[in-house]
Amino acid sequence: MAKQYWVGDYFIDISRNQVKYHDTTDTLPPKALRVLTYLAEHQGRVISYDELLDAVWQDAIVTPNTLQRSIAQLRKVLEKNNDTAVIKTHTKQGYSLECEVNWSSPEEHGEALETNGEQVISPCSSADKNTRRTTNTRWFQRSHGIIFISLALITILLLSVYSVLTQKAPAVAFEELRYLTATDDKEYGARYTPDGQHILFQRYYEKVCINDIWAKDTQTLQEIKLTAEKGTYRGQSLSPDGKTLVFIREHDCDQIPSTPCHTLMKLNFQRALHQPQASTPVLECAHSAIRQPKWLNNQQILLLQQQDDQWQIIVYSVSEDASSVLYRAESGVIHDFVYTNLSDSVTIIRMDAEGKHYHEVIAMDGTLISSHLVQWPANTPKRASVALTYASETNQYIMSSGGLLYQLSRDGTVTPLTIPLSTRVGSPDIHPSGKRLLLISGQYDSDIAKLPLPSRSNLAQPVELSSFERSIAYDDNAKFQPNGQQVALISSRTGTQQIWLSDGERTRMLSDFPKGSFLKGFHWSQTGDAILVLGNYEATIYPLEGTPFVLPFPHAITDVFHWNQEQQTLLANIVHNGVNQLALLNTKEQSFEGLSHKTIKQAHYFDPSTIVLMDNQYQFWLHGGVEDVLIPELNNQGSTAGFVVYKDTLYGINR
Repeated sequence: MAKQYWVGDYFIDISRNQVKYHDTTDTLPPKALRVLTYLAEHQGRVISYDELLDAVWQDAIVTPNTLQRSIAQLRKVLEKNNDTAVIKTHTKQGYSLECEVNWSSPEEHGEALETNGEQVISPCSSADKNTRRTTNTRWFQRSHGIIFISLALITILLLSVYSVLTQKAPAVAFEELRYLTATDDKEYGARYTPDGQHILFQRYYEKVCINDIWAKDTQTLQEIKLTAEKGTYRGQSLSPDGKTLVFIREHDCDQIPSTPCHTLMKLNFQRALHQPQASTPVLECAHSAIRQPKWLNNQQILLLQQQDDQWQIIVYSVSEDASSVLYRAESGVIHDFVYTNLSDSVTIIRMDAEGKHYHEVIAMDGTLISSHLVQWPANTPKRASVALTYASETNQYIMSSGGLLYQLSRDGTVTPLTIPLSTRVGSPDIHPSGKRLLLISGQYDSDIAKLPLPSRSNLAQPVELSSFERSIAYDDNAKFQPNGQQVALISSRTGTQQIWLSDGERTRMLSDFPKGSFLKGFHWSQTGDAILVLGNYEATIYPLEGTPFVLPFPHAITDVFHWNQEQQTLLANIVHNGVNQLALLNTKEQSFEGLSHKTIKQAHYFDPSTIVLMDNQYQFWLHGGVEDVLIPELNNQGSTAGFVVYKDTLYGINR
């Protein structure tokens, strides 16, 4: 890139960040001059807003307002001595530089313009103000020696700074690992306060969904309980002025709500640091779920809202008690978002209907600034949920997915980060200084037991549980082998969820999913010689003896309720064109028949005319006719425990 050039009568000296017009000198910001230089390199051509943003702010998130500000700075200097526009605006297209550009040196340029001592006027020059390039050129000739020495010294310094500012964000390295909590309880959702003085987190108790919100002083590590009453809380966020804490209150885990609605709550944070405070409702949604409140400023809060199958980010005004939509995902899911105060924009991680992740930047007027496909490393689960954080001081994105940690570049490239932990990590949050990273890590310990089924005559007798599989990790979802003696289960004892087989004496790992995988469940074949596993939204068949293979199907599979190995069919929930639906899949032909658009929690396939469904309200339906028919005998009999079918009899667990 040239360091000196002419635009009409103006001498542009990038090395000094200066614009000279005869005997006057103006200093401009480096970014503004880079905008001018890019326009000069393409003089006369209309340059789009996006092209200018990509060329000048390659490694930064900015809004179109930033570009407009640079254009205004340039016009103030370049057009104060001209009656014509130097930089022309093309509505909804971009900008163009209308002046003549000359890349010659000061001496060459002056000699070319002087003809027999007469003044030569070029486009954008201003002869009526008695300004002559000859005067300007002679000044450069007289001062050339001093200028050359000064430019050499300053250019080295500016190039050093420039190379640091424009290179990709440096790789994150970890120097020290420090544990902050060591209780028997479970802590989740850790977040720094805006000033970095406290860590906010949820502490769960004997019931997995009941918690309090706590604060921990980052210097003394003193813990302070903030909420006066226990509840089901998540997503705490402190206002920039440090006065108001907001969070989401969900229904208690013993309750079955009529709609998946949540309430935005608030409490006085400064008072809570001295004594737990009662919280009060701020926003109660009527027909949709709200999540992840994040303060925009002291009066506005960003919220993730889900209504039916559509996701959007809304801006809620506390003072006006009103909300507006900032961004709506036409299909797919918004996993996470962060607000960047420096560029006044929102960065979003979105997954589309095909399972591809996108890294998108949205201006606060809703304009899409940039959108990049997230480029995952090889053998990385692609459909896992993503949590995102951003450090403005170091210009870095960190995200977690599938229990692993990654660095995300602005062009969507993902780089794995290595940390000295064998357990899964998640919920990353960067300290405002950019020098510390907060993580949630640990293992959920669950074991598998078996017990004899009592007869009707001794139902009241106590039943003794006998441990079947014990580990210090997650062991769950055990199922007996049809026509056999083995038990299959999901275990995370290796750090990644896998399918294991146990005969009561020996246990072996059957599957080999990549690190960070998420297993939703599995099904034995009717003959007991193979297992179908739903992992990372794909169905994989693992023969007990043989090579596993993925069932080809073009859409994401979110639940599998029934598998007929012989007919090669699945009763499953799928995502098609961004919409969830229950469908009967033909894996041989890679086709499906849509059955229901209800949100189905569980289903059982008896025969093509008899399918029993349990929806998200835990109501039972019979599918098979013109429309689904409610089964009134099973009202109030459903729960999160679901049901099983044995010999054409449905067994369930109510509340």
